[in-house]
Amino acid sequence: MRGISSRSLYSLSRSLLSRVSHGITVATSGGCSRETRALGSLWSALQSRGVKVNAIQLRPGNVIERTGRTFRVVESEHKQQGRGGASIQVELRDVDNGSKLNLRFGPEESVEKVFVQEKSFTCLYTEGDTAFLIEPDTFEQVEVPLDIFGKAAVYLKEEMRVQLQLYDGRALSASVPKHVTCTIQETQLPMKGLTSAPRYKRALLDNGSTIQVKSLFPLEVTAIQVPSYLEAGEKIVINTEDDSFVKSEATLRRRFDLFSPPRRDLAISVASVREHSTLLGFSAVSESIDFFVFGSNLYKIGNVRYLAGDYDIWSVKRIAEWRPCKWWLHGHLTPLPAKSSGFIRIDCFGGLNQMRRDLCDGVGITRLLNATLVLPKFEVAAYWNESSGFGDVFDVDYFIQKMNGFIKVVKDLPTDISSKEPFRVDCSKRKGQFDYRETILPLLLEHHYISLTPAMSQRRDRYPQYAKATLCQACYSALRLTTSLEKKALELLDAIPKPFLSLHLRFEPDMVAYSRCEYPNLSPSSLAAIKAAGGEDKKPWTGEIAQSWRKRGKCPLTPNETALMLQSLRIPTTTNIYLAAGDGLLEMEGFTSVYTKVFTKSDLLNREDFTRMHGNTKAALDYYVSISSDAYVATYFGNMDKMVAAMRAYKGMHKTLFLSRKAFAELTSQGLEEEELKKALWEVHRNDFEIGRGSALPDCFCEFKL
Repeated sequence: MRGISSRSLYSLSRSLLSRVSHGITVATSGGCSRETRALGSLWSALQSRGVKVNAIQLRPGNVIERTGRTFRVVESEHKQQGRGGASIQVELRDVDNGSKLNLRFGPEESVEKVFVQEKSFTCLYTEGDTAFLIEPDTFEQVEVPLDIFGKAAVYLKEEMRVQLQLYDGRALSASVPKHVTCTIQETQLPMKGLTSAPRYKRALLDNGSTIQVKSLFPLEVTAIQVPSYLEAGEKIVINTEDDSFVKSEATLRRRFDLFSPPRRDLAISVASVREHSTLLGFSAVSESIDFFVFGSNLYKIGNVRYLAGDYDIWSVKRIAEWRPCKWWLHGHLTPLPAKSSGFIRIDCFGGLNQMRRDLCDGVGITRLLNATLVLPKFEVAAYWNESSGFGDVFDVDYFIQKMNGFIKVVKDLPTDISSKEPFRVDCSKRKGQFDYRETILPLLLEHHYISLTPAMSQRRDRYPQYAKATLCQACYSALRLTTSLEKKALELLDAIPKPFLSLHLRFEPDMVAYSRCEYPNLSPSSLAAIKAAGGEDKKPWTGEIAQSWRKRGKCPLTPNETALMLQSLRIPTTTNIYLAAGDGLLEMEGFTSVYTKVFTKSDLLNREDFTRMHGNTKAALDYYVSISSDAYVATYFGNMDKMVAAMRAYKGMHKTLFLSRKAFAELTSQGLEEEELKKALWEVHRNDFEIGRGSALPDCFCEFKL
């Protein structure tokens, strides 16, 4: 194959792109648009052409063509043999059969280099010899062997952005960032008898590899004197290309030891320590004399005591997380039955996230009964100020495409049943798979077309894995907003200052009235709104019943209580906070007086656009922003919170936390106030965050020990 010049390559690109503009469709599989298919064909055409390069330019990961076969460069080494000429020793791997080939080229010898496509992915986790990656824009998951990363595979970590080199749809090679941060686990002990310390010593990193690091180097932090050597526990930056040390992260290890006398005092003022407390990862809590240990030295910090441990809740090291279960990711591998049992339509009621929950359960039931799914029906609800249907919120074609292999979904019914309404089935008392198979399946076989709404307390734990996998796929992979709604969500997301925390706060009049909790310190206007929303049937509990109800965690947190809890988690009051909430929140001045950078969709969106939106549309925007935020905190554990937490776990975003109403009620009933209360709340939530409690729905996610 002859090489092509850059001018020829440009001409080829223009030629193929012109075919798109003239409406010429290039044959391909899938449901892509005409333009996408043509552009995909353009890339395939470019991949099939090569460019001549000198052998000295070959690098690991390059793809070349030789003798009619395609090879990936595994290693390339420049060798000089005495006074003879130089040569390039190359180790190749056949793309098709995996066999290895070692060749030697002259430095100026021409080699046919093939173009590859490079795409960015995020590493979810590694298991065995496989890395599980996710495409950050489409959430598509792929599994690739670790060996395509080469020796750099040892640096793979969760949430790391990696690059895949694709050829003809196959992942040939992958790369990690050039610079990564690692923690020193252990360093080489000094050798006895040496009169001077060596410049380098070996260090064992947290990923199991060893490198040579400098024995002496400066750590510079403003106004702080620190040791000039590296010890276990320090974070350093490594060059992954040659495993060399780059620099130190200059982090201080904190440990208190009041039983040993200080060997050296640190000359620093209280004001300076407070000024740099955020940088150092400390939090000043009270006036006291204290010490901290760094390396082998014990330092005295003026008259300010610092908490040992983490600066805020997100810096707590987790020991367990929730991740998508393997049986879900492989759920499409279970073949669908040759014959369908009939057609099922899921009728969904309530707000958007409640309807989404009904849809998820309904899809699982449909697969359980080996039926065909008709597009769900979102019931119009005046209470929710709603009139939009499933297709007004979610991309129908995308839903059908993503469910392919899991369950059959149809837009239109066969002509013999399309003219009649489905037979309505009451599922309010159906909870397990045997209920549906023994009572619902006979009705489906009789009427061929039924509609149902799953019970609220659905039992999914005993479903066969193929049915659970279908439910999970529908819930977290197949639902994408319509193009117009996603565009509006992106506008909203772009308008929020970064980084930001999304807070789902629930303290609307109807929410408080429904809880039947007593709030004697609210303003008269708030109390009147709650009374109007509850009527005579929802009067607050009183006496011992009220106390017991509150201790069980049944009472919504007020905005003022929410602000106090965020402060206990050491979340700065200058944090940008997006308020993912409905209209009519009560007592918000108790929150905004503490956290002043609060943003809402009504503030950020065009007023005319906002007033035209229905309840489902607004809820969809809150959901989209919340799964994209840097952190998510919820004061409740409702349908939206479960969906958001699960989707964030699916995307590998683990800065998610639910505030414990039960812990708050229990601690305040003990008389704890101010700093004591904050400290106790910190302990409760730190433990929850550390073990991953409440981070995702266990129906689709499995616990993973870190």
